[in-house]
Amino acid sequence: MARDSLLRACATLGLLLAFSGCSALVDPDEGQLGGPNSDSGIVLMDAGGGGVDAGPRPDTGTPPVDAGPGPADTGTPPADTGTPPVDSGPPPACRPDERGCEGETFFFCDEGERVEIDCFDEGAYCTAEGCAPWRCEPGERFCMEGAVAQCDARGSGFTLTACPEGSFCDPDSASCVDDVLNPDCEAPEALGGFFAERIDLCDEDDDWTYVPMGDCGAGSVADGGDAVFTFDVMTRQRVVLDLRDDDGSAAVDTVMYLLDECGDPMSQLACDDDVPCSESDVRCSDSDRGVQVRQSIIDVVLDPGTYYVVVDSFLYTRSDGSFTCGQVRLDIDRSRP
Repeated sequence: MARDSLLRACATLGLLLAFSGCSALVDPDEGQLGGPNSDSGIVLMDAGGGGVDAGPRPDTGTPPVDAGPGPADTGTPPADTGTPPVDSGPPPACRPDERGCEGETFFFCDEGERVEIDCFDEGAYCTAEGCAPWRCEPGERFCMEGAVAQCDARGSGFTLTACPEGSFCDPDSASCVDDVLNPDCEAPEALGGFFAERIDLCDEDDDWTYVPMGDCGAGSVADGGDAVFTFDVMTRQRVVLDLRDDDGSAAVDTVMYLLDECGDPMSQLACDDDVPCSESDVRCSDSDRGVQVRQSIIDVVLDPGTYYVVVDSFLYTRSDGSFTCGQVRLDIDRSRP
């Protein structure tokens, strides 16, 4: 009876072991599994057909985790250069031979430090060797050798544009002006030394105009009739030329200019338009605004030579009347010390 009970227990245990994938040998005589005297001939096999140790297994409650395949083995260990990297430090701010221009700023290297100089602020322009003084005012226009000179934006040089034939460069506007107003002299009348010259400018053409200088400012053009006279100076002396309105029926606003070459406006030496009332012997009216417009005086010291004086006038209308052509008088005085 005891043997039958034991066999049934083993059979039950065998089924449990079969479900868990195990196998065992049962020795009913020895009362232990797999005993050496077992003759029952019963063998419990696992699902794979192999013999399994029937000893108990601890249940951890957690199935093993599959970590997946490990890192690939390339089979090639990293190369060892054997030389550690060298720290060269920060690069220098500039190269020792570095120098040049950035616009009008000159730069160079001084002990690894970049030095900059604004040439324009120094009145200069930038070159490969440093700042060079302006040759002319940047953008300036001026007359030079009978041509219009245009300074570049850097002040490094200028270009010359020759005036067309029949024109000249006007210093005031720095532009070419038609020379029709300044024709070549054709036998100008000589001034006497003792008598005043009287000229009716209504009989003269408008051939001449002045180069703005002194009292003869820019913006006005002597557009009345004009005439040219000549005189000689034998020794260095003071010469006073006096031009005034001498017309009783008309008002003449006079202007006068002196040249040392006939027909060349660039040879102008002096020019005068109005005379301050305090220096004029012609009565001023309230409307003359502090100057006598009907009189012009040139007072100069001249070296020996031949000179030319142009008698001219303005034509215009203002609130107190009109200025027109008319008769004027020119005096020359060489007696003053």
